[in-house]
This record gives sequence, structure tokens and C-alpha cells, in this order.
Amino acid sequence: MKKISSFLFLACLLAIPLHCNSQVDLINEILTGKTKKYCSISNAKAHGLNLCLKYPSSWFERDGNRPHVLVKLRGSGKPEMVMLLIFNKKEIGITKKSASDFTEADLISLSKEAGGQYLSANRNLKIDGISAVYYDMYQKGQQLDKQFEIYYRNYILLYKDWFIQILCGVSNDDNNTFSIKNLKGYFESHKRLFDLIVNSTIIVNQWN
Repeated sequence: MKKISSFLFLACLLAIPLHCNSQVDLINEILTGKTKKYCSISNAKAHGLNLCLKYPSSWFERDGNRPHVLVKLRGSGKPEMVMLLIFNKKEIGITKKSASDFTEADLISLSKEAGGQYLSANRNLKIDGISAVYYDMYQKGQQLDKQFEIYYRNYILLYKDWFIQILCGVSNDDNNTFSIKNLKGYFESHKRLFDLIVNSTIIVNQWN
């Protein structure tokens, strides 16, 4: 699982933002149908998986620019972001058949390997009818001369040969005014937005 964690760490660093946005507005975009849809089928990094999800219409897509990161979804210069990562299970040594097979110890290990602090988890989820889990994590560190802090919720599901992660988080750095206490509250206030985005996920392959 160390390979997964290293990709996670690099992906988060590349998503450090500049400014904040109203989560209420973003939630309202989802609830009123003002959304865009991303589908992975045209991305070679998806290895044939067609996963679609909806996100706020004011956001845009940015290339994942890492081998297993397909896309980054975010507003312009905003601290909220959602990333889709897809791995081939065999390539990274995942033998579990279902996300429900991940124990809390497994999730704590993933957090530690990424250099973060495990906060909590939910191991009793369904995404498009498929067993899923999420865990929340906090990470603080330095990239070159820049300090950063990240809170994220990582949704995990397994489908056939694919290991899928939908990474949702908020972050700050030493160029903005958020304190860690405020950032944690900001993360808490965005959990509904993240749940709405992930709840829109469809694994098209299983319906073909």
C-alpha cells in the first residue's frame, strides 16, 4: 500500500490552493442540477473503467499529471478539490475483493504511509451499489519553502480489477490567512458537498 500512499501525497501537494469559496453556493449548484459531468472512459489511465461523477458547474477539470491521477476537479484558485485516482489491483498488490475488507488498521496504515494523521472512517458505505469505505486524514508538511496543511476524505471502492479512490479535501499554505482550527472547520463544512459529489458516481461498466 506504500505505492498508493506516495501517489496520494504527491497528488495532494499539487493541489494546494490560493483562496476560499462558499460551500453553500457549491452545494446549491449540486442540488439545483447546475453540474458538469466527468467520465473516465476516454482517459487511458482508467484502464477501461468508465466511471462518471457530477461536480459543481463553476468548477473545471484539470489533468491529473500523475500516472494514476486522472483528473482534478476544482474552482479557480479555491481550496476545495476532488481528485480521481484509479489503480490496477494486481500492479499494486491489492488482493482484497471488496472495500469492506479494509480494516481500520489498514486505513490507519494508509494514513501513516502518506505522512498523515488518521482521524476517522466509515466502513459501511455503498457507491453505486458497490461496497465502499472512506477515511478522514490530516496532513502537515513542507514542499520546498512552502508550508502546507491538508484535510481530506478518501473514498475507496474496488470493482473487478480496479482500485478506485475519490479524494476530496481542503488545504491551505503559508500564503493565506487560515489557521489550522479554521481549516478543520472549513473541512467539516464541506463534507456534505463531498458526499453529494461522490454519491453521484456511476460505474458505467457494471450496467453495460
